[in-house]
Amino acid sequence: MNSGEPVTRLVKKGARRITLSIGDGANDVGMIHAAHVGVGISGMEGMQSVMASDFAIAQFRFLTDLLLVHGRWSYLRVCKVVSYFFYKNLTFTLTQFYFTFQTGFSGQRFYDDWFQTLYNVIFTSLPVIFVGLLDKDVSAFLSKKYPELYREGIKNTFFRFRVLGIVAFFSVYQSIVVYNFVISSSSESLTSSGKMLGQWDVSTMAFTCVVITVNLRLLMTCNIITKWHQLSVGGSILAWFLFIFVYSLCFTYKGIFYTIFVLMSTFYFYLTLVLVPITALLGEFLYQGMTLLLGPPG
Repeated sequence: MNSGEPVTRLVKKGARRITLSIGDGANDVGMIHAAHVGVGISGMEGMQSVMASDFAIAQFRFLTDLLLVHGRWSYLRVCKVVSYFFYKNLTFTLTQFYFTFQTGFSGQRFYDDWFQTLYNVIFTSLPVIFVGLLDKDVSAFLSKKYPELYREGIKNTFFRFRVLGIVAFFSVYQSIVVYNFVISSSSESLTSSGKMLGQWDVSTMAFTCVVITVNLRLLMTCNIITKWHQLSVGGSILAWFLFIFVYSLCFTYKGIFYTIFVLMSTFYFYLTLVLVPITALLGEFLYQGMTLLLGPPG
């Protein structure tokens, strides 16, 4: 047994630390297997360590880029993606939760089944993929120039309870704004034929506001915004409108039929479409601005 393997297991279990082992030969395979993360180097001693590793590099000097650049970026992206999934599903679910109080816990659903099915599959899925692939707060050059930035991952800066608590707080706040604004304003709105808006009209309006809000909120949290971010967010919102136009024309049942066209005949639809996302995101926008102004420099 290679001497590195028992040492790795001792640190891993005794000190309860995240371990990384790096080796370039067959005698390092046990050590690589024992660590949380194994890095193999392809070289003169064969490919055994590479085959047993999680990551493979050509030379020892590339470990700097693997850890300080790509490792840190990956940590940042994973934290952002996971917290966003938590946020968007909590926001969506809470609007339905509030509806149960209004209906006296009767079991009446707020959203159509297809709305709920496609929410995570189509309407909010693509933008977060590009965040997971492209987001970075500093360049590769600065990541290597200031290696102390790597401590953010060691201290779990971006995924501690405080961060998730802030995400949950704004999720609750935004869901309250969306639900209360849509419900309260709909009671005073009439269709072009003089009728009051029905449940499915209101729920469609609420779902529209949720889709727009959670997609725009993702752009607010990005460190960089590329054309792919813009296209994916715009495409996700457009996909919802294309879907509801087609779905409203399909006579599935009386409630959803022609809903979007009824909504578009009212001033309420356009006013809500503008005011609700802005009001919902304003609080977090101000919080981010104050954090940048009052936080530590750099």
